[in-house]
Order: sequence, then structure tokens, then C-alpha cells
Amino acid sequence: MNKTKYIVFEDSGGLESLVQFEIVLKHSDLSLQFGTAISAGFITDGQCHGHSESLKLTARPVEDTLLLARLKEGL
Repeated sequence: MNKTKYIVFEDSGGLESLVQFEIVLKHSDLSLQFGTAISAGFITDGQCHGHSESLKLTARPVEDTLLLARLKEGL
């Protein structure tokens, strides 16, 4: 089982981007570097789930998993 963390950010134009990172980092360690965080959680076997305690944000399983799939496709 491959488990990582992620945050979805929204830029000023409303574009959402997913940033995936290693489990040893806190969500809050990366949150100020990319913009406004709108969801966060974990990725296990290609599925987004859970929540971030440090950011107090939850995952959006369907929307975030679609963003992850687009990221992996290079779109």
C-alpha cells in the first residue's frame, strides 16, 4: 500500500491544483507556499480520502481523486 499526503490549492482565478508529498511532512508545512488550500488529506492506492488535522480541512474524495488522475496523466 502506497500512502502519501496531498493538498488542493485554488489560485486567484479559481484554478485548482493538487500537490502530492511524502507522509513525513505536515500539511501545514506546505500550505503557505502554494496559495489558498481548499481540501487536504491522504492518497492511498490512487484514491483521495481523510482529512488534515493541521489545516482542519477534509478531502473531497471524488473531486480530488479526479484532480489526481489528471495530474498523473499530465493534463
